[in-house]
Amino acid sequence: MVMCEDRVEDVALPLYEGRMIGQFDFSQKGWVSGKGRSAVWRDIPWERKQIEPQYLMSADTYRSSLADHTSGDSIGSSSPILRTAFMDVTSATNSRTVIASCVPMNPCGNKVPVLQSEDPVILSATMSSFAFDFVARRRLTGLSLNYFILEELALPRSSAVLRPLEALGLALSAGSFVFAPAWFRAGRSDYGARSLWHLSDSARLRARCMADAFVMAAYGLSGEDARFLVIGDGVIAATADPKGFWRIDKDKIPELRHPALSIVAFRDLEEKIHECGGDRNAGIEAFLSQNEGEGWMLPETLRLADYGLGDDKHAEQPQPVASRLGPRLFGWQLVQGAEESWRECHLHARNLLGECGYRELLDEIAARDRGEQPSRAEQPPTSLPDGGTQQPLW
Repeated sequence: MVMCEDRVEDVALPLYEGRMIGQFDFSQKGWVSGKGRSAVWRDIPWERKQIEPQYLMSADTYRSSLADHTSGDSIGSSSPILRTAFMDVTSATNSRTVIASCVPMNPCGNKVPVLQSEDPVILSATMSSFAFDFVARRRLTGLSLNYFILEELALPRSSAVLRPLEALGLALSAGSFVFAPAWFRAGRSDYGARSLWHLSDSARLRARCMADAFVMAAYGLSGEDARFLVIGDGVIAATADPKGFWRIDKDKIPELRHPALSIVAFRDLEEKIHECGGDRNAGIEAFLSQNEGEGWMLPETLRLADYGLGDDKHAEQPQPVASRLGPRLFGWQLVQGAEESWRECHLHARNLLGECGYRELLDEIAARDRGEQPSRAEQPPTSLPDGGTQQPLW
């Protein structure tokens, strides 16, 4: 992000390239060596996440460029701290077509376009959903996800219907103190900051299934719609759709795959909405508040035949799920007490923002706590290659 340096003449910021981001991942790969197509990149696991760029850019150079292209953030402040970026190079026949995530306010190359939104966390979570991706892969005919394609893809009429998605999206995308200002602004909880990060395979799978269920409900899909969208005409182990999502996690048994478990989560959300007399918001609240406030959980066992996801002997038998995926939290996420953890978050936020930026954030949070609406500076729209401007998202 753009820092307000107090005692440093200039700093170097990492430059984002397309392969560096993944869905809900601000640093999926790190540069090791080489250039161009022969460059070597490594996967960066969530328990040791850090940004490892190939190129750096002067903060002064970036600041001068950003002055004309200022984006919003998840709370609606005039001081941006994160934004939605997506991978430009993609294909309709990949297992996923739209690769989007929230990233810090660092420079992005031309293969990592940035979208202007007042709700970047919700926007990136929506773009990373099966529902959004299903339409995108049918619209895309080339190998570049340009804005003229994105602007024709439907979003819910208002981000308000997806507001509960913000907490899930932040926990999935911002599992690092690189995002300390965003966590600081989102508000302190009774738990340590690190314990809110979804880093383990179990935690991330659960949260992603919940996010997919939210978005499908926001688009008004039925259970049959959702099943066709995610699985296709066949069952999860065999479908004729060459663009189908069934290929995701195909190295795992069907009960542990993201597509299958997202259908299970959506079925549970549908039942909660039905129990609430068709009130979607009430059903979502019930979906989130079940299990003593923890929300939907990965099932202990799953019988695929109950969800139309299999028709063989294996699918007829209940199979263990949660126990196979391990704990939701790493041990080191629980070592630090809440007080110490949030104190560290404050220190990281101050170091990232600089003293003056940190004070602005404190003033903004104080105004919000008093019930005052923070003022938003007028933000010039992003210029597009054809001379047009990006229309407001939501």
